[in-house]
Amino acid sequence: QRWMGHDLNELFCDTVLNSDTLDTLNVDSRVVKQLWQDHQSGREHYGHHLWALLVLGLWCTHSP
Repeated sequence: QRWMGHDLNELFCDTVLNSDTLDTLNVDSRVVKQLWQDHQSGREHYGHHLWALLVLGLWCTHSP
C-alpha cells in the first residue's frame, strides 16, 4: 500500500485532511487523522479506508 503512504500522500492531505471535505462528509476529522497517522507509521493498514475517503473527497471537490 505504498501508493497511499508515498505516491498519494500530498493529494490525500490536500484533498481530505487540509480541506473542508470531512466537514462536508460529516466525518469526524479526529478519527480520520488518527487513521492516517496509524497508517503512515505502519502500526495499522487502513489503505482501503483512506482510499475511499480520498475518492469521496475528490468527488466532493470536483462535483458541480
